[in-house]
Amino acid sequence: MASTIKLKRSTTTGAIPTFSTDLVEGEIALNLKDKILYAANSTAVFELARNTANNGLVLHDGSGNEITITAPSIAGDYSLTLPIDDGTSGQFLQTDGTGVLSWDAPTGTVASVGAGVGLSDSGTASDPVLNVNTNEGLAVVSDNVGLKNGSAFSDNTILVWDDGNSQFINSAITDNSTLVTINSDTTITGDLTVSGTTTTLDVTTVAIEDPIVKFANNNTADTTDIGFYGEYNKATTVKYAAFFRDTTDKSWKVYNELTNEPIIAGGDIVLTGGSLAQLDAVIDGGTY
Repeated sequence: MASTIKLKRSTTTGAIPTFSTDLVEGEIALNLKDKILYAANSTAVFELARNTANNGLVLHDGSGNEITITAPSIAGDYSLTLPIDDGTSGQFLQTDGTGVLSWDAPTGTVASVGAGVGLSDSGTASDPVLNVNTNEGLAVVSDNVGLKNGSAFSDNTILVWDDGNSQFINSAITDNSTLVTINSDTTITGDLTVSGTTTTLDVTTVAIEDPIVKFANNNTADTTDIGFYGEYNKATTVKYAAFFRDTTDKSWKVYNELTNEPIIAGGDIVLTGGSLAQLDAVIDGGTY
């Protein structure tokens, strides 16, 4: 049976916990009838949050001031995930389409242009043009679309605006070819899917917002080892250290002093040289 934790609570309308008698510093209580959450500091009990009669949430700043968040009339439940920080000046709040909100800043001009569509005062339905300024941007064009100077581009073409040279870089989309190289900061606000078998990141810092990273995707039959490894230098000699789960005995193992990079062969992590490494940890059962 799963563990159950119940807060100190009341089902009586208007019941407020008393300091030192009902709550002491660090304790919280819930009035289920009034839908109010209380907490105590070193001197008094104060209201943390309250659910109002119109399904709103009231937050308190500790000085009697309130912020009320009211839910709109909706047909069903949905969730919004707030950003982890307050962003910077000039940024806007955006969603990824699944309710996850994040901050972003406008970056240049992005346009999708179809045949017969004009984007400047000189453009007409029969002579469409793409008119941009010196902001970096990206445009995907179809046939019968050209630049203002008359340069034509074929269908399925990626145009990347080169701010330094004030011109578009023409990169046609073909099978099994490099699409385009962008030599500036790039922000992708939608999902990014890479279907290739090898992905190489030659970067200094990798920041991942997700609190957990998944390895060995599709290992549903538990037929492959799972782990990661790193490179270090010992007396001018390159060595490797690895941390992995062995699918044979289901145990986690830590190795160092490996002379070659670990590889996967038949689902097993193959180690060259090295030995089991010391793992330092604090195992604490907690207090009560």
